Order: sequence, then structure tokens, then C-alpha cells
Amino acid sequence: MSSSSHRFGTAVNCMDGRAVDATSQFVRTMYDLHFVDQITEPGMDGQLLSIDDSAREALKRKLSISIVHHGSRHVAVVGHSDCAGHPVTDEVHCDAVTGNCHVIRSIVEEIDPTLEVTIIPLFVHPSDDGSWVAEPVDKS
Repeated sequence: MSSSSHRFGTAVNCMDGRAVDATSQFVRTMYDLHFVDQITEPGMDGQLLSIDDSAREALKRKLSISIVHHGSRHVAVVGHSDCAGHPVTDEVHCDAVTGNCHVIRSIVEEIDPTLEVTIIPLFVHPSDDGSWVAEPVDKS
């Protein structure tokens, strides 16, 4: 784990800056963190639905750096409105995020099954004032 006193979280997210900014703000505020490591790909929530072994290993390596070396204990799994990389309805994004939480949980358990890591399903969308906000996805 990092020897610094900084507290980290992690986001498995789309590369879209609207999603990145809103997710970072939400996770930092909700869990009183200094930084949020971003693991991004275009349309990440869609990519995780059919992740191959090579991509899974690459993701595991990135998560391991954040969890083991930075001490992250909170991993947000994110989808967002108006995604160019995974152009589907908001409902489909939310369903993907919920399913992707299981993928991320299994990878985290492979990294270290003894760690208590919170997996946070988030959906990012424009608010009434036009700013972009992250909100938890109801897992039920």
C-alpha cells in the first residue's frame, strides 16, 4: 500500500470527461477521499459485458495498482447518458452497470480475497441545470 497519507478510490469508467468529472466528485465527497484513480475506455460499461481474457487481465492489473499500491477500498463502476462508445438507453446502461459490478467484484477477489472493497454502481447524467451528476444505481 502507498506510504502516503492520501486516500484513494477507483473508477472503472468511460473516457468521457463528463462522466470522469462527475464520478470523481461524487466518490471523493461520498467517501472523503483525496484522489480517484480512473480506469477508462470508451463505453466501458458496454465493453465489460463481453470482456475477453486479455482485456480482463489488463483491467485486473490496473485495479491491482489502485487497490494494492494506492490502498483504494472503493471502486465505482460507471455508465452514463449520451455515451458515444456504448450508445444505448439510460436503462440499458444502468442494467450493464449492475451486471458489471459482479465482474469487478470477481476481479477484486482474485487480487486479494481478504480485502474489504466496496463496489459502487453509478450512473452519470445531466441534471436540470445542465451540469453532470453521478448517482448510485439501485441494484435491485
